[in-house]
Amino acid sequence: MPTLVQFGAGNIGRGFIAPLFTAAGWEVVFVEVAPALVAALAARGGYRVHASDEHGTATTVVGGVRVVDGRDSAAVAAAVQAADLAATAVGLAVLPRLAAPLAAGVQRRDGRPLDVLVCENGLDAAAILAAAVAAQGARIGAVRTSIGRMIPPPAAGADPLDLVVEPYCHLPVERAAFTGPVPVVADLHPEDDFDAVIRRKLWLHNLTHACLAYAGHLRGQPTIAACMGDAQLADHACAAGLEAATALARARRGGLVEEIAYLNRLLQRYRNPLLQDPVARVARDPWRKLAGDDRLLGALGLCLAQGVAAPAITAAVLDACRYRPAADEPRAAEFLALQARGPLAQVAAVAGLAEADPRLEALRRALVPAKAA
Repeated sequence: MPTLVQFGAGNIGRGFIAPLFTAAGWEVVFVEVAPALVAALAARGGYRVHASDEHGTATTVVGGVRVVDGRDSAAVAAAVQAADLAATAVGLAVLPRLAAPLAAGVQRRDGRPLDVLVCENGLDAAAILAAAVAAQGARIGAVRTSIGRMIPPPAAGADPLDLVVEPYCHLPVERAAFTGPVPVVADLHPEDDFDAVIRRKLWLHNLTHACLAYAGHLRGQPTIAACMGDAQLADHACAAGLEAATALARARRGGLVEEIAYLNRLLQRYRNPLLQDPVARVARDPWRKLAGDDRLLGALGLCLAQGVAAPAITAAVLDACRYRPAADEPRAAEFLALQARGPLAQVAAVAGLAEADPRLEALRRALVPAKAA
């Protein structure tokens, strides 16, 4: 039986990656540092995933899993040494910390290559991990992935291991990044033009999700499904998505019908009332989501480069500038302090944009009518 070492037993690790591989006959070994998760997985050896939408709920038992305490470096290295494949779902900030245990395990593999599915939200996540491991004297096949399954946090009082997920279960991976054979796993799809996959995920899926979340936050909506039930918010997200879809198609020199079909499927998925995906979760961490190459400003830059007018995306950037982060969000106090300087100064500081950046000019033009009124 082949073995996958899954770094991170959070929502993506438990709710997406592990179910794919256990269903294909793989053993999954989680590497986790949260004591409660380690103890629960060790005691139970499995959990349930409930895929729910308006048509009902399908429950999958993810069984026969093992867990290694991530603080036990020797045990982690031994798991990596024996693995057929690894995956990460730990968050960009944590990713470099995996370099030492990964390198220690790879160095004990007697030259056998190790491919790692990098299941993180970040354009450079795979490159960051590969460089960090190389700095430790080892090499891996860092495989880019596109994580599209939406998994809200568990409800209060829910089972600590079980998860509610959307039925959508499609994992594109970068074929050329594998150093060994590409695993044959249902719903794992090797792609040749992975840059196009990443751009679509970031500048259609993440973009429209953010549009709903920031506008919904300002209107007091609790969930993404509730935002989609507000006709004004739904229309706004659709308009932003159409702007980005047009720019993506122009950049590819074709394929607008395909991009719009992808957008329409997304908007339908957002309506799933059983997910109860909180606006607060999707809007969280505006510093990352207003980065220059991320979902909002990255999509706006693409539109401007392709000659596509983008009033809806511009409005979404301004909505994000008005977001009031919770006290426990990264750099929340600094973000709130920047709001007092106005959106242009705020975006320039958060995204690191130069004064002459055309995106700042687009925001400046959008603010003129508001000032005049």
